[in-house]
Amino acid sequence: MKKKVLLIEDDKIIRDTTSRILELANYRVKTAKNGFVGVQLAKSFLPDMLICDMLMPELDGFGVLQIVSKIPHLTCIPFVFLIEEKTTYADLRKGMELGADDFLSKPFEESELLRVIESRLKRVAAFKKNQESIFDPENPELHEKKSQNIKNITQFLQQKKVYSYKKGETIYCKGNLSNHVFLIKK
Repeated sequence: MKKKVLLIEDDKIIRDTTSRILELANYRVKTAKNGFVGVQLAKSFLPDMLICDMLMPELDGFGVLQIVSKIPHLTCIPFVFLIEEKTTYADLRKGMELGADDFLSKPFEESELLRVIESRLKRVAAFKKNQESIFDPENPELHEKKSQNIKNITQFLQQKKVYSYKKGETIYCKGNLSNHVFLIKK
């Protein structure tokens, strides 16, 4: 099945050219000319990747990222910003703090665009595979480890032993394993 990419870009030439590159690379592509349309499309299209211009009129890329990151079924979609020469370091930091996964500087090479998409999609696939193996009921070894850990935690919590230590007494040394939870009252 083709991976789905949503491209949000206000510049028609960049939007059309990038869309064509992605279609030729066997991606299913939808485009939006602004952030408002892009957010609505993201909700219905459910893309595997979202590529968004950072600086747009009306709703910019920051606004798009803030909105989609609050929609439960869109939060794990890789988000790549398209940036321009005038983009500042502060803009990049803001994008990272909001949760952007990558940045592509316009103009970009076709190969660079495809590498960014492939690497982000591989990362998501690896994460999903890892999550599936963790929650796989067919994996008896993993199930046994989880059961043992739950038993250990339950047993630990049921003991409710309280130990008192004197001021200045060493309760833990770096490198040692701890068998206790410490509550330090001041």
